[in-house]
Amino acid sequence: MKINLWPFRLKSGALAGAFYLWQTDASARSIAMYLNSQLESSANALNKKYAVTIAETQTLVRENSFKHDWFTHNVPYWMEVFDRCGLRDRPISILEIGSFEGLSACFLLRQLPLAHLTCVDTWEGSDEHAGFNEMASVEDAFDKNVAPWSNRVTKYKGYSFKYFASLSEREKYDFIYIDGSHRAEDVMVDAIRGFMQLKVGGVMIFDDYLWRYYPKHVENPATAINGFLCMIAGRYRLVMVYYQLALIRTA
Repeated sequence: MKINLWPFRLKSGALAGAFYLWQTDASARSIAMYLNSQLESSANALNKKYAVTIAETQTLVRENSFKHDWFTHNVPYWMEVFDRCGLRDRPISILEIGSFEGLSACFLLRQLPLAHLTCVDTWEGSDEHAGFNEMASVEDAFDKNVAPWSNRVTKYKGYSFKYFASLSEREKYDFIYIDGSHRAEDVMVDAIRGFMQLKVGGVMIFDDYLWRYYPKHVENPATAINGFLCMIAGRYRLVMVYYQLALIRTA
């Protein structure tokens, strides 16, 4: 009897990604969820489910001041998180660490019309932007791109650790996106301080979970994120693991 294995085909590079997560001490649960997200059938189903939103985001990129699109591939995953966590139809408070040209910010503001968004960035770039001649214009592009929603945006220009230091314990967020400096120690600080400000039931998403810019694994985001998840064991639930990682604070 011939067995059709098509639904179980993995996307290219999936096993290498899983091996990298194992090298950076990811939990078995994280690796399993990552592999599930890399099934071609799973990816195709999400892309089909949110095809309209993907197309809208691509149009947003074309018609505004975006020179780089490092975000649209996240759209179906984020939409699934929004739906699973009931974020789309209620007033929520969002914190974004690392905004660059504002593409993820604009996406959040468009898809979550009752949300207020705080964007934190130096607009000076990180290690990977060394020699990046366009950095001088990135902040202006951000300002222009988010202007249609300016009444729902708070902009903080500076380092994330200074922003967190300015907050009181009572200031909490429903959704936090960590996409600032990708050095492991900086990711760990943003993770810990962000989790302190995240509401129970709130969602946190880490960008570039599988990013491998630095030559040593210990310097990259995955090592910090996996260590952080060990620290908060019993107080969170994983929602989505692919190139990014999303969790809900449960306690």
